[in-house]
Amino acid sequence: MAHTHPLHYWLYGQTDFAPNEEVQAFQHRLLVTIALIAAVSNVVRILIYCLTAWGQPYLHAVTTSWLGFMLLNLAQWGWMRKHPRQLLATGLCTVFLYASNLFVTAWWLPPDPLLSIWLALLVFGSFIMLGHFWGWCCLGLAVGGGFWLLHLHDFSAYPNTLTTLCLAMIANAIAGHIYVGRFYKLYHRLEQHQQELRHLASHDPLTHTLNARAYYEQSNAQLQLCQRLGLPVSVLFVDLDHFKSINDNHGHAMGDHVLHQSSQVLQHCLRDSDLLGRVGGEEFSIFLPNTTLDSAYNVAEHIRAALEKQAIVFLGQSLRVTASIGVSCSPAHCDPPPAMERLQQRADQAMYNAKHAGRNRVACEELMAVQVV
Repeated sequence: MAHTHPLHYWLYGQTDFAPNEEVQAFQHRLLVTIALIAAVSNVVRILIYCLTAWGQPYLHAVTTSWLGFMLLNLAQWGWMRKHPRQLLATGLCTVFLYASNLFVTAWWLPPDPLLSIWLALLVFGSFIMLGHFWGWCCLGLAVGGGFWLLHLHDFSAYPNTLTTLCLAMIANAIAGHIYVGRFYKLYHRLEQHQQELRHLASHDPLTHTLNARAYYEQSNAQLQLCQRLGLPVSVLFVDLDHFKSINDNHGHAMGDHVLHQSSQVLQHCLRDSDLLGRVGGEEFSIFLPNTTLDSAYNVAEHIRAALEKQAIVFLGQSLRVTASIGVSCSPAHCDPPPAMERLQQRADQAMYNAKHAGRNRVACEELMAVQVV
């Protein structure tokens, strides 16, 4: 679990939003902040009215209702700390408390013709808290609430008051709709760019396999997990035969095409849980979780045969490539368990044994030169 700052934990609780859930995390922080501001605002209003309206007949009812809403806001804050992912329910509750607080205030206080202006803030805020659909739904609530608030007063001298308020709220709704739509568009574009950058940082641009750094990081993580679960793991080291002569006789463009096509063959022979990385010029390493030595040998032989069978055509030139493959394995419940670097070294040594035995073959660390072609 990631370390959480004490103040952050006190305000927001132990949130578990993933790195790609920034919008949800922002909405949660916003709703928590609104609940706390609403609670503090009610306390401040109680203090102000106690100082400025002491003795007024409405003071007791107003302060009692504001105290009740303050307790509801604090209860909502506590609930959000424990349920950070209930964003829709929390957002709707926030809208309900805001509107109720406003309507109760209008019911008890002396007539205030400007009180309905606060509903415009509800319209814009609902789009940010809840998105487009519920934002437009809250517009209907705000218009109905504004109609009720205005009919508490005599506006016969100003016949266009309701029309003006409705148009102002609609304008706020349109602004909120555009703002939220633009925000999500920019966020998704930024998220796409971040994914592309993460892919570029972890993948080889030519073969689109994992680069050496990402391959070893992910393999070590998988190895530790398999060791905890008591599962066997195997490593294949694949080296294309006579690759230098391909570059010398056919050009580096053909060499690059051979690497790309060979990586496609390798990937096609593997499971989704297997890891494939380019760890050298024409060298690939494959991490096979939950795979015994015999099973790893079968996978390696399948890869060797698939590479040999694949005809590679580029700019009118056609050739076939072969590979020498070394296999190493850490059996289940191995004590002490080997590190990834040691497994890689053993597979590398087995691969050199395959090359010395004639190339285009698979060699295991304990069973050398088992396949001669």
